[in-house]
Amino acid sequence: MAHLAKLLKYSEEKLEKLKQIENVTVQQKAAIDSRDFAALNSLVEEKQKVIDYIDWCDNAFQEELKKVKERLGVKSFEEIGEVGGQDEKKVLAGIIGLIIETIERIQALEKDNHQKLLDSMEQVKEKLKKVRNGQKSIAVYDSGIGVASGSFVDKKK
Repeated sequence: MAHLAKLLKYSEEKLEKLKQIENVTVQQKAAIDSRDFAALNSLVEEKQKVIDYIDWCDNAFQEELKKVKERLGVKSFEEIGEVGGQDEKKVLAGIIGLIIETIERIQALEKDNHQKLLDSMEQVKEKLKKVRNGQKSIAVYDSGIGVASGSFVDKKK
């Protein structure tokens, strides 16, 4: 595992962090369902820290891949198995496959969470609309319109 050891390490770390993101996204779903927006905000911050680490892993992976290709004298990842390291390449491909599956699950969860947030926002808008309409009604009564007090009645005919 000499040629691809660091690539495997970075990929395994990325997969581990993606699983953390998946877990946080499930927690976000629960926070949205219970309308705990303080917890939701905290989870968003936690998720951002993990995403920043994944970005670092991705950059480190790309740098290492560049070095591996130079060492082996190949131009593409596909050629690595031909020069040596076919087993390493299979393991790495398996991890990358798991990364892709995890990302797809996260995307599905994110899509659901996004829709739930939109639905919640619509419900809040409707409640605000009702409150505003109620305030307008109260304002009409408070303004004295339609109240007969202080009116003069002409009794002469």
